[in-house]
Amino acid sequence: MFFEGTELYSYGKHYLLAEFIDNETVLINDTGYSNTTSKHISLVISATSHKRQFFIKETDLTEVHNTIIEYLQKLPKARVNKEYYLKVILKLFKSLNEYLEYTETKTKVSKLPKYKEIKTIVQRLETEKETILKEVAELNKRKAQREKENQKERIELWRNHEIRYINKSAKSLLRLSLDKKQIETSGGVNIETKKAKALYKLIEAGKDIKGFKLDYYTVLGIKDNILKIGCHNIPLQEVNTIGKQIVNL
Repeated sequence: MFFEGTELYSYGKHYLLAEFIDNETVLINDTGYSNTTSKHISLVISATSHKRQFFIKETDLTEVHNTIIEYLQKLPKARVNKEYYLKVILKLFKSLNEYLEYTETKTKVSKLPKYKEIKTIVQRLETEKETILKEVAELNKRKAQREKENQKERIELWRNHEIRYINKSAKSLLRLSLDKKQIETSGGVNIETKKAKALYKLIEAGKDIKGFKLDYYTVLGIKDNILKIGCHNIPLQEVNTIGKQIVNL
């Protein structure tokens, strides 16, 4: 990287990396994609973090116009990313205007066809924003319901020993192995039944279990009806259900 006046270049004058608009403001060219250019962009962003920063992708009219048109075309068909596309479009237009106002060029640029087009797009989206967000909320609600139903099915399969573990489970469930020699968690961890039995008897007796060792795992205690063992969070309901099964083994 090298400076020439207020301009900073990456490897050569073919790539203007950054330019100081004034002593406290820098315009960073973040359009490069090569590994070396990306590293230089990161260095400049870090080195000027105490300054006001503008970025080409958010301030160049052609760059902003192209991105907004691209995302606008994706918006009607999008399901998962609909809210994301909407937010990006609105944010880009806001960032562009902030830059134009700062550099006192908004009057001139606002007369250009590309600016007028994206302004019309944003005004329409602002009007439709609530409708779009409601649609996104409904899609997310249906998605969450499907995931809940799928998780319920996987739990049933796991309880019946048809699968070894359950993905994306915040809390660990417990089952007795088919040969009854081990306690298996929904995360795929196995503990000898006799060790689990010893722990359960301590819990039943109201003893302090903090520090109790289960193979590689250490019991942290019970809080809010959750038995914490290492990184595992086991509901006490699971503990009591499995405990009743193993106490007389």
